[in-house]
Amino acid sequence: MASRLWATRAASFFRISVPHRGFATVKQNKAFGAINSVNKSSKIYTPISGKVVQVNTKLKKFPRLVNESPYEDGWILKVQMKDSNELNNLMDSDQYSKFCETAFRPRSLLDLLFNRS
Repeated sequence: MASRLWATRAASFFRISVPHRGFATVKQNKAFGAINSVNKSSKIYTPISGKVVQVNTKLKKFPRLVNESPYEDGWILKVQMKDSNELNNLMDSDQYSKFCETAFRPRSLLDLLFNRS
């Protein structure tokens, strides 16, 4: 799901695709949907496993809420957690900050052309 740090660094989104409530389960670290901006499409991964109990239907009409209000109005899914032990696999705040720095670092044109990290 999104964090404020991620949402403020990410591009503005124009479409978000997610499973329907009650019809899907999600697995930790597996893609459950897609988010599209003007120049990029990215998979969305879930931090925990469980049953999807609610989908934010406002995002279909207002996907920018993910950027503008990731915790209040821009949440994507609500999930009934299957195994609380999975919380031990999550990054702490320092690890997550470093992850975001790497994920959003400027890349050269050659890196982009040759799909280098």
